Amino acid sequence: MKTELYRKLYSKFSRKVLKTKLIRHKEPSLIFSPGNIPANEFLIDLITRALALAWNDPILSVNKNLSDSQFLNIFPGEHYRILKAFTKVLHPKVVVEVGTYTGMGSVAISEGLDDGILYTYDIIKWDKLQTHLTDENFKDKKIIQILSDLSNPEEYAKNIYILNQADLIFIDAPKDGVFEYKLLSLLTKLDKKDKKLIILDDIKFVNMIDLWVSIASPKLDISSFGHWSGTGIVDISNGLELIRD
Repeated sequence: MKTELYRKLYSKFSRKVLKTKLIRHKEPSLIFSPGNIPANEFLIDLITRALALAWNDPILSVNKNLSDSQFLNIFPGEHYRILKAFTKVLHPKVVVEVGTYTGMGSVAISEGLDDGILYTYDIIKWDKLQTHLTDENFKDKKIIQILSDLSNPEEYAKNIYILNQADLIFIDAPKDGVFEYKLLSLLTKLDKKDKKLIILDDIKFVNMIDLWVSIASPKLDISSFGHWSGTGIVDISNGLELIRD
């Protein structure tokens, strides 16, 4: 009975809000307490330093011919400028992005790199979609795309060396309630590495909430400063720990 009431209230509220034209998109979510997994000094220092950078350092490689380019420099509200800022603060030698898609995350991360390499994973080649990437992005090997499903244990094993070398792993995959759960389970096998960070996109989506709650490593929900649909950062310097059922 309560569920049906909530559904009706949500539907009524959504229609009213969308009519104002102040809201461009909506998704159902849940409110829950943060639990007992605290952040730590590394994460607090990281977000403190990154926020000032993100506010004053826009994404430069904007293809205005693409309609979604408008989102690259919305901050807060979108996560691209904070991705660039995290990359600048961490100075990573290796970054892994899971989910190339249209390349917006790749563009943001690559702008923050100095002498590092971005390995971006997808199952579709970057130029088969409307994309913010060009051939120029790949000429100097600053960005390398690998076609692979990292939720598959065999594919994961083939790429374990890169994943272990990564200082930053940005996960922006399908959010289908399956892929991310499989991937994070595999990522618990990574070697320990000082100041190693996972950034998770869309943690407010209903089918991502259990995943975010299950993370027992130091973590911080930074959605107010990142993506409106949820951005979470996790310190996996001592390995990724998950709460098992």
